[in-house]
Amino acid sequence: MEQWDRSERRRGTLWIVYGLMSLLLIGYLASLIIRSPDQSSQLLDGWLVAVFELVASAACIARGITARSGRAVALTMGVALLMWSLGDVALTVESQGGATPPTPSVADAFYLAFYPLAYVAVVLFLRGQVRKLAIHSWLDGAVAGAGASAVCAAFAFSQVVTLTGGDTAAAATNLAYPIADLLLLSLVVGGSTLMNGRRKAPWILITTGIAINVVGDTANLFQTSFGATHTGVIFNA
Repeated sequence: MEQWDRSERRRGTLWIVYGLMSLLLIGYLASLIIRSPDQSSQLLDGWLVAVFELVASAACIARGITARSGRAVALTMGVALLMWSLGDVALTVESQGGATPPTPSVADAFYLAFYPLAYVAVVLFLRGQVRKLAIHSWLDGAVAGAGASAVCAAFAFSQVVTLTGGDTAAAATNLAYPIADLLLLSLVVGGSTLMNGRRKAPWILITTGIAINVVGDTANLFQTSFGATHTGVIFNA
């Protein structure tokens, strides 16, 4: 009974944290809409965003530590989110005083470390929910993944090569983001088609988050050549 009470208190604390973070996220989104693309604050858009992400990473990792089931998924995704958070910390440090970080940078190393960990977390999540699948279900997933790949390719790849002219390391780093986003989105879209009923809800949420990340990364890549747009800055943030 005492162990159950502790578990319930931990779960309640996490929900309070999630609620406060949701309010902060809504407030930050409102500030992005109000501000123009050229208005930025290193405190708000750099340090406070990084702290927000670190708290989210810690909450995910804490869920993995306290959970009785799905522990590996939460821990792996939590570490993946931590890598992205540390990337934002590194980018904020590298941008001190209005400096422009090199490409590749320490921040890129952390950002790119997010993807393989996220792939593993998604696969573990999929294996935990899917036991026996008919052949047509796997085909549905493959078709959905291929469709997502085609959309991303049409949206981003046609101009990425043009924008990444320069040294080989910079070009490879810039291309790594849309490619990694494409693979992750394809994996999640394919997995979501294999779910039904209530099991589909988490996959819709994950797909939405990754799709936003795809648009944000693409906007971040293009704004160096075409200039920042209001919509692009919002999605990237």
